[in-house]
Amino acid sequence: KDELMIYNQKTRYELFLLFISSIVLFYFWQGFDCLDIYNLKWMMNGDYIQSFSSTNMFRYSSFDFPIAYISNVDKPAGGSIIFSDANLFISIITKILSPFLPNNIQLYGFWLFFVFFMQLLSSYWVLKQFNLMGIYTVLGAILISLYPPFLFRASALDHINLTAHFLIIFSIGLYFSKIEYKYKIIFLNLLIFFSLLIHFYFVPIIFGFISLIIIEKYLIEKNKKMFI
Repeated sequence: KDELMIYNQKTRYELFLLFISSIVLFYFWQGFDCLDIYNLKWMMNGDYIQSFSSTNMFRYSSFDFPIAYISNVDKPAGGSIIFSDANLFISIITKILSPFLPNNIQLYGFWLFFVFFMQLLSSYWVLKQFNLMGIYTVLGAILISLYPPFLFRASALDHINLTAHFLIIFSIGLYFSKIEYKYKIIFLNLLIFFSLLIHFYFVPIIFGFISLIIIEKYLIEKNKKMFI
């Protein structure tokens, strides 16, 4: 019990360091101005404009089926936010909170902070799967989170949705983890569901890991039968 208590305390300490690191690193990466929901200036550049305008069209459209349907464009046919390069996850949250929000706001700054923290958290969890312990997991997570392709996605003012690299990192961790086979498949399917709310780009990548796990399971079972 004492060892478990010490382990839990260390884990809480490491997670606290991750959160503080995410705040500090996010400040140097994007700054805190984007977290101001009234600050629209930073979204008036690159592909951000399209994401922002599409989210607003979706916000002021009535709830319908399918959930991504936008009724107030291209009438009478309407359209889908899926093809507008907007973030469906953020758009749904914006739409739900719309009665309590002023007109001209954006929540994409919180999305960027969310993906940055999840980048750290997923990297930390993956390193744990390889039995890396202590402060090294935190330092390793920070190092992984600073790799250029991830930082470039938002810094270059394009493809804000493709910053969700944590979906891929979690998939890698699930593949190498000791979690039971059926739970791996369940968790990976949940990642696919969430990626559909972000960008279809991640779906074939995550599906690739599902395929690898299924093939690996099949080969292991086949080898067992050969030796029986």
